[in-house]
Amino acid sequence: MVGNTRVTKGMVSKRYSELNKLKRLAALPPDKFYSIARKWTPEGIDTLVHNLPPYVARDRQAIYNALQNAYVILKTPLCEQDASFRTAATKNVQSTLEIVVRDVMNTRASEKAAAHTIQVAADAHQRAKKSDLESKKYQDLAYTDDLTKCKNQRYFNMQLEFEIAEAKKYQRPLSLIVFDIDFFKKVNDSKGAGHKAGDYALSELALRVRKEMIRPQADVFARYAGDEFVFLLPETDEKGAVALAEKVRSAVETHNFAYKGTKIPVSISMGVAQYNPFDTEDMFSVADRCLYAAKATGRNRVASASKVRELLKTIPIAKDKLMDMFHLDDRWFDYFSKDPPSAPLKTTNMYRRKEQ
Repeated sequence: MVGNTRVTKGMVSKRYSELNKLKRLAALPPDKFYSIARKWTPEGIDTLVHNLPPYVARDRQAIYNALQNAYVILKTPLCEQDASFRTAATKNVQSTLEIVVRDVMNTRASEKAAAHTIQVAADAHQRAKKSDLESKKYQDLAYTDDLTKCKNQRYFNMQLEFEIAEAKKYQRPLSLIVFDIDFFKKVNDSKGAGHKAGDYALSELALRVRKEMIRPQADVFARYAGDEFVFLLPETDEKGAVALAEKVRSAVETHNFAYKGTKIPVSISMGVAQYNPFDTEDMFSVADRCLYAAKATGRNRVASASKVRELLKTIPIAKDKLMDMFHLDDRWFDYFSKDPPSAPLKTTNMYRRKEQ
């Protein structure tokens, strides 16, 4: 306790118990408190207050004033001569010291509680943020094809449903490109490498194609199945989709596919269709049939629904051969031999930001 300089220095510590010691000192019987206070020195009070823990820095002056006031009052000759005055003065300075110490301790407790609340909230925020990141990570994994690192069929089907609903609601164009690798079995068997060469071709093609995406934040590029891929193109009419398809086809054709030093010839055939809510055929089926037409007319080319209709009217195609090769039925020919259903879209503008 605060007695002489030696005792005062012994009290100096940076523990929370320093305030408890002052609190106990203020609660002593008046005569006991007075006998201790008589031994105080200005230097001892300065040392004590100066070395109080950092968390009482704002209240250090209040504690110093209380101790200094007690020292000045209890050192007066009147306290030494009059016992009743001494007792009253001692109780007064003890009461003042107790109030100061209690206020400091209450403030400290409130600050600790507030700091704890803030820390708990911060920890909860960090946990939630980490959980969101982990959730997004696992969601990305669930929607990503392991081999090609592009989106998978699950993600494409989900987005297709959403984009069709948006196209209906806002009467905006929506197009789809379906394509696959020409003679993929030959690619798979290149130089006896087996499926490794095919896997390389698929992953390299996907990497190359992703670089040709004009709007990576809007368009969906996904591996649908095997060597079949799809583009889903919001706010893009058939003309815009054909332009992009030609750009991608050309980029793949000119790209150097080489597996373990051996060049692998890779080309793709592509079918393009624009969504039409009045059409009885779904957009994927139409694009897929256009892909068959691209293969039937020589591969390494783009065939759109309008182009297929034009071909059937101007160029004779061996119907039986096509049906035999691609397992087609009469509906394939019936669909493209008729004019398309009336479309609600009045615009034929190409909505894409860049043109070929």
